[in-house]
Amino acid sequence: MLLPSEVIKRIEKNEVDNIPHLIARLQGEREYPIKVSLKAPTIKTIMSDIASYENFLKQWRHYENQNLIERVDINYRYGVHGDNVPSDFVVHDFDELLSIISPVKKRVIKNFLKRCDSLAITMHFDNVNALYSFYRDLTYEVLTDREFSDLLICLPQLKRGLGKEHYLRAIPLLHIDTKFVEKHDKLILALLKALGLCNEKESLEEYLEVEAKPDGFAHIRILDDSLIERYSYMMVPTSELYRIEPPGDNLIVVENVQSGLMLPKLKNTSVIFGCGRNLSWAKTSWLSHKQKIIYWGDVDSWGFQMLCEFRENSKQHIVSMLMDKSVFERQSHLERMVHEDKSADVTTDHLTDAETKTLAFLQNNSVTNTNSIEQLNRLEQEKLDEDLVLLALKENGLM
Repeated sequence: MLLPSEVIKRIEKNEVDNIPHLIARLQGEREYPIKVSLKAPTIKTIMSDIASYENFLKQWRHYENQNLIERVDINYRYGVHGDNVPSDFVVHDFDELLSIISPVKKRVIKNFLKRCDSLAITMHFDNVNALYSFYRDLTYEVLTDREFSDLLICLPQLKRGLGKEHYLRAIPLLHIDTKFVEKHDKLILALLKALGLCNEKESLEEYLEVEAKPDGFAHIRILDDSLIERYSYMMVPTSELYRIEPPGDNLIVVENVQSGLMLPKLKNTSVIFGCGRNLSWAKTSWLSHKQKIIYWGDVDSWGFQMLCEFRENSKQHIVSMLMDKSVFERQSHLERMVHEDKSADVTTDHLTDAETKTLAFLQNNSVTNTNSIEQLNRLEQEKLDEDLVLLALKENGLM
C-alpha cells in the first residue's frame, strides 16, 4: 500500500529530479499518463494490519487532488469494506505534474520556463522547445536573476565578426562587462548554436572573430652577444612564435624553463624554452632559415612524444641533444631516475634508431624496492650533470 507522500516522492525522483526525463517531458518526448500502482491490499494484508489499511483509505480520501486517483470496488471477505479502494495514481499532463510536486521544485521549473520564453522573445526565436535542453544552465539555482538579465542584454549584441581584431575581453558591448562573456562562454556558445546563429563546429572565438587569447608563454634568450640589438631575454605568447624569429643561424628548443636558463653563451645561437607541450608554433616557415635546430627535452615518454611532434610540425631536420642512452652511462644519472606516473603513447616514426633504443630502455627499466618492482622511466633534463650538457653543446659545434 503506497501512501500519497510515497507516490509523490517516487514521481518527483523519476520525473523532476531526473533532469533528462524532465527535459524530455518539457519537450513532449515522454508520453502521458504517468501511472503509479498504489498496490491495493489483499485481504491477507488487511487482516495482518487493519490499522495500516484504515490509514491508507484515510490518507487517500483526504488527498487534495482527487481527480488523479483511480478507484476500484473489491469484494473482500470477512466483512471488510472494499468500495472505492484507491488503485492507481494517474498524472495526465504537465500541468497536473506541476500541481503535485513540492512548491520549491514547482517554483524552479516555472521560473525556468519563464526564462525560456523571455529568451525566445528577446532573440526572436520561434522554437522555444529547443531551449528546454538548457535546464541545467538556466535555472536560478545556477544562473542568478542578475546574470540572466545580463544574458538577455548580451546575446543580441553578439553578432558574427563583432570582435574582429580584438581580444574577447575587449569586444564592444553596451551595458555589459566583457568578463561576463568570458565567465559564461560555454553557455553563450551553446545558446548561439541552439538559436541557429553559430554552426556546430565553431568556437565562440571563431564566431566573433576575436584574437586568440594567449594560452601560454615562451621564453627567448639570445645566447650570442653580437646578435643582441635591444633585448637579450624576452617572454612572448607561444602563439607569437609563428612570426617572431630569434636571430642567429642556430636554434635550440628546450622543454623546461630552468634548463633554458642554464645554457651558457653560444655563438650564433638563440634558445626558445618553456613551451612544454605547446609546439604548434613549430609549423612556422622561419624555421627553414636555420642551419641547425636542436631539441632538448626530458628523457621520458613525454619528452620523446614532444620531440616527435616538433619534427612532424616543423618538417625540418631536428637534432636531439642528450636524449640517447649515453646519458645513462653515468651512475649519478641512474640514481636520479624516477617513476613516470602516466606515460605517453609514443609513435616512433619520427625517432632515430638511437632515440628508439633509449625509449625502449626506459620502458623496460625497473628496480626492485622493498615492497614492489617500480619502473624507473624518467630522467628530468634539469638533473643532468652540467659538464655533460657543456660537452653536448661543444659536440654540436655551438661552443
